[in-house]
Amino acid sequence: MLKHDLAALAAATLLLTGCGEAPDNGAESGLKIYKHSLNGSPTSLDPVQSATMYSNHVVINTYDTLYAYKYLARPYAIKPNLATDMPKISDDGLVYTIRIKKDVEFIDDPAFPDGKGRELVAEDFIYSIKRHFDAKNRSQGSWLWHDRIVGLDEWKEAGSDYSQEIEGLKALDTHTIQITLKEPYPQLPHTLTQGFSGIVAREAVEHYGRELSIHPVGSGPFRLKSFDTAKVVFEKNKKYRREPISLAAEGYDESLHGGLGLETIEGKIAPLMDRIELHFIKESSARWNSFTKGN
Repeated sequence: MLKHDLAALAAATLLLTGCGEAPDNGAESGLKIYKHSLNGSPTSLDPVQSATMYSNHVVINTYDTLYAYKYLARPYAIKPNLATDMPKISDDGLVYTIRIKKDVEFIDDPAFPDGKGRELVAEDFIYSIKRHFDAKNRSQGSWLWHDRIVGLDEWKEAGSDYSQEIEGLKALDTHTIQITLKEPYPQLPHTLTQGFSGIVAREAVEHYGRELSIHPVGSGPFRLKSFDTAKVVFEKNKKYRREPISLAAEGYDESLHGGLGLETIEGKIAPLMDRIELHFIKESSARWNSFTKGN
């Protein structure tokens, strides 16, 4: 299966997944194309409804999360993604302060004035978490934060007024988030790696309404090119932040990973693929036939 950090380590995926998938050399187009098959299809591309692994594959490649799992580290470990660093945690374990990177922009999309995506700011994270506690969104991920964040459940019970502030969920400035918990919850950073925590723009939600479930507008490494019953196609997000791949940051251990060819991608700018195609093929025999035919 595709790993969580496909954006940063697409080439490593090709080397490590031994599950019968192969890159298309893109000879005719000059593009680097990765094709992969799934035995099911996404039910929604909206982070609040990304409960299945199939939906999650799409969400984590089109939306940003504050944190991500290190691709190679075992046992699993977390690294900053959209966040600049790991959270600063108060001595009592209740207050988390998180800085986010500057100059990260949403993709260009008709949802924005003049079709130009704007900078992602701390309020976008606040809005995205609030959406899980708005009953009309039928969130499948609110359990991650239910009865955890001060004032969040009360905000829901009061009618989910987005203009109302929540005591435990604040934007201290444009690039600083503060989360206050009711009691210590060490798993909080792990919840912020999940597709459920993908950060959306309010403009996109208001522009597309329920159609957001098939029209993701994020700041992730890829943007959706097409989506139908047979496959989903991503293309590289050319606005994605230009950060070099660091194998050390991904948990590289020469004794475990040396000789796999991963060293060749050190320092390269992610994402490495120009296009990714996820084909929905339920039967394993059909997936194998598709592979042998170069599809």
